[in-house]
Amino acid sequence: MARTYLSPPGRRRTRRRLSAVAGTTVVVVFVLVWWLSGGDETEPGLGVLPSGPLTPAGPAEATGGGSDTLERGAAPSHTDASPPADLANRIQAAVQAGQRALEKDDILTAQTQMSAALRAGASGEQATELRARLVQLANKVVFSPPRVTGDPRSATYLVKRGDNLRKIAKQHKITADLIARVNNLRNKSMIREGARLKVLRGPFQAVVLKRDHTMDIYLDDVLVRTYKVGLGEHDSTPTGTWRVKNKLTNPTYFPPRGGKIIQADDPKNPLGEHWIGLEGVAGEAKNQLRYGIHGTNDPNSIGKDMSLGCIRLLNEDVTELYSLLVVGSSQVIVKD
Repeated sequence: MARTYLSPPGRRRTRRRLSAVAGTTVVVVFVLVWWLSGGDETEPGLGVLPSGPLTPAGPAEATGGGSDTLERGAAPSHTDASPPADLANRIQAAVQAGQRALEKDDILTAQTQMSAALRAGASGEQATELRARLVQLANKVVFSPPRVTGDPRSATYLVKRGDNLRKIAKQHKITADLIARVNNLRNKSMIREGARLKVLRGPFQAVVLKRDHTMDIYLDDVLVRTYKVGLGEHDSTPTGTWRVKNKLTNPTYFPPRGGKIIQADDPKNPLGEHWIGLEGVAGEAKNQLRYGIHGTNDPNSIGKDMSLGCIRLLNEDVTELYSLLVVGSSQVIVKD
């Protein structure tokens, strides 16, 4: 299955020099504060998984009837053990309901059912296949210009005089970059009055499963993206709920344990080109301010515990994630 990403900026800075100069002072001051508070050297994770037929949920059989659906807000995933028999039955029923919906070309129901199965505790090969299928569906329903009739997670917006993408994005708790991407807009600064744009009803949320080293991205209750991540050594990535506090491009790196400062354009910069700062609001994360999500210059660290606590993604993945999460609205939930 082909993966769809926002094109990563690479290391060619020429087109961004003027804006980079203006933002350098802010970036340096922020990262210096972060460093003094005990910041992290972090790195990245990988995205879309292969597709294929969905695997049955072990020995459990579908119960049929009213048991073939799972309610929104299902129990969190437990990947270290098989779910209890009754829950396994419900998971299997949701998977089969999703498959039947696909056979009828009912994509929206398929998304809801398969996401419910994953959130309720689908694990192993079945979880991998569910994620792959859901990403495929999201490419059609979420990240492409046509709006699926009846989709509660999107809307059509009629551009009015005085509108701009930033203003429209703020109203819907998404980013201007995402609106431009979904609608194939080449020039983000020019939108025509009377134009119709597909907008998504944000915000997007992230769920990190530490034992799987995965980050799942949800729009409402539907999974739309999944990435592999790198986490903190010695279990140093706190669990709990985080809120996106700020976002920076091309951060300067100040080593938390002393050493040479690494500039944004340096290939040795371990932060990559994007920093998503987090503030803890619940659980172990509460009141924590020195953690974030960022790229990496060490792709081999993805899927491993090698950072000082931050969440690492592959550079192309954090570029896409940067366009999904919104400051002040998006949450990142980290689970064991």
